[in-house]
Amino acid sequence: MFDAVLAFNVLHLSTDLDAALQQAVAALRPGGLLISKTPCLAEMNPLIPYLAVPLMRAIGKAPAVLCFDEQRLRSAMVQQGLQIVCTERHGTRGKDIRAFIVARKPG
Repeated sequence: MFDAVLAFNVLHLSTDLDAALQQAVAALRPGGLLISKTPCLAEMNPLIPYLAVPLMRAIGKAPAVLCFDEQRLRSAMVQQGLQIVCTERHGTRGKDIRAFIVARKPG
């Protein structure tokens, strides 16, 4: 069991967000923190996640990615039993597409 799990720039690369979060929660001790800074690609210009990324994937220049927004990410964390401690946006006057979320495992 760990006091904290860091998930920086990785959750959007998982094939199953809920399963990835479930594994992170399982690794935490009660009261432990999941600290994530995750690109929320659904908040980008729609041409990027829905056109540019698939085209880049087709020619082998981009990995598979999940497109979700901050609300979906927070909801997925709550569904896995986490309590959201705080959410912030850094960089570019608070408009960074990478949501910084700290969530606690109850207990």
